[in-house]
Amino acid sequence: MSSKATATSRPAPPEQFAELVASAVKNRRRVALATSFEPAMSEDRAYEYQDAVVRRLAGRSEIAGIKGGGMTAASQSRLGGGPFFGALLPSGTMRSGVAIDLDAYRELVLETEIGFELGRPVSNELDMQGLRGAIAGVRPVIELPDNMFERNASFTSRDLIAANVLARCQIVGTRRFSSDLDVDAITVRLSRDGKEIHSASASGTFGGQWDALLWIVNNAVRRRGRLAKGCLVITGALGGVLRAQAGSYRADFGPLGVIEFAMNGAFSA
Repeated sequence: MSSKATATSRPAPPEQFAELVASAVKNRRRVALATSFEPAMSEDRAYEYQDAVVRRLAGRSEIAGIKGGGMTAASQSRLGGGPFFGALLPSGTMRSGVAIDLDAYRELVLETEIGFELGRPVSNELDMQGLRGAIAGVRPVIELPDNMFERNASFTSRDLIAANVLARCQIVGTRRFSSDLDVDAITVRLSRDGKEIHSASASGTFGGQWDALLWIVNNAVRRRGRLAKGCLVITGALGGVLRAQAGSYRADFGPLGVIEFAMNGAFSA
């Protein structure tokens, strides 16, 4: 389906868009931007699309977590909006040591992230003290969004929200917690085949990890109503986003530990 064809189509309700996304995931195809169906789409309307997508992809299963997006001034300027959030799918959780076949995806990208695990359900907005008391631990995370949009599509924050911020997989490391852990002082270093390809500080997200976490949790609760115990909240990419390539990877998160994984093959579409 070309962008030209979809741009002239009648507006698609969220459920129809969700079917298109589900079909794209199943058949490793690409999907048109949600704003090609509704060019004047508001942020609230984009979240209605996202809700339909999550229902279609997660079914009756509890979501694995919440992911932040557009958490830096640069990304907000590029996307025309933000910050925003999406849901981590339960089928996408992986552990360190996993081998991933790239030909099962359209265009995976790598993001080094910090994840915070809720130690209790959260049904109301929190202040910072309440937030800190709700966290059971911190985990290193490699998120692997899959860019399913049509090639060379110029997408906005509303398109990302509608498509559940392209959530697909997340490699989750061991949970750690220490009262004196300074999350913002963490530097992550990612290497492929023994060569460092990425390094970033955790402090560059939304003014700091705890401020980013507070925004994501409160906005997710406001829109979704409840976050379950064990929900993993990841606060956005540290540094740049990297296109996935075949190789053996090692991500060193300092006091949070190491995640190792391999990628094989090449993209199929």
